[in-house]
This record gives sequence, C-alpha cells and structure tokens, in this order.
Amino acid sequence: MQDCVYAIILYSMKQHTACTIGVLAAWQVYEGTTIDGYLHVLLDGVRAAARDRHCNLLLSCGVAPPSPRRLLMPAWPVPMPDTQFVPVGPWNTDGLLVVPNRLSTERLNYMHNLIADGHPVVFAGAPELAPTVAVDNAHGLIRPSGT
Repeated sequence: MQDCVYAIILYSMKQHTACTIGVLAAWQVYEGTTIDGYLHVLLDGVRAAARDRHCNLLLSCGVAPPSPRRLLMPAWPVPMPDTQFVPVGPWNTDGLLVVPNRLSTERLNYMHNLIADGHPVVFAGAPELAPTVAVDNAHGLIRPSGT
C-alpha cells in the first residue's frame, strides 16, 4: 500500500506541495453500521500510509441497509442510479486509489477516461488492471505495475 500512495505523492509533488488521495470502492464500505472486513483492513493500511507521508485522505464510504441479500451501493463521484454520490474525484484529489472488485463497465470506463486525461489512478487488488498494487500471499507486496 505504501508504494501506491508513494506513486500518487510523487506525481503530486511535481504539480504542487499539497497531496490529497481519494479512495473509491466498487461496493459500499458500510452495510448498516458494520464495516466491510476487506475494506476495513485495506483502508486502515491506506490511512497509515497517508499519515506517514503527511497526505490528506478522502474516503468514499457508501452505506447500504443491512439485509439478507447483499446490495451493491457504492459511493461514486458520478451520479448513477445504483450509487450514492460523493464529492471524491479528480476535482479535489491529486490521485485516486480504486478498489475495483465487481466494478461495472460504466465505472471502469470512467476510470480509464480519468487515466487518459492524466489524473493518477492506481487500482488495488486487481492484477488484471494497470496500474495496480496487489498483495501476493506467497511473495508479499507486488509493486505498482503499468506505470
């Protein structure tokens, strides 16, 4: 996680001195009052890395009602029927860390357009996407690829 935060910080330092990292997930962070276990661990690592590097951090935290069936209600910077709009996007961040598991085609296209426009984006836990940072349980942290 330190490496992906570091990549965004390096880009930010070329532009200006402040660094704000936004985090977007393809599903809600909370279901009722319960935080998603995977995102809890991931966000804790991102928070620690941002703190160590003196960066601001904006988290998009969608909330879905607790129910027997899991509904996907991500917080996203573009209004869509199945999302909760959050003001975490290219207009107020120096880079975005995206957790893309189950990312819809429409959302993935949005991210690729941001990358094409030059906004730094790093995907977390998706080796098939680039640039990405992922954990390999056998070998440890895999450095960002595709940069």
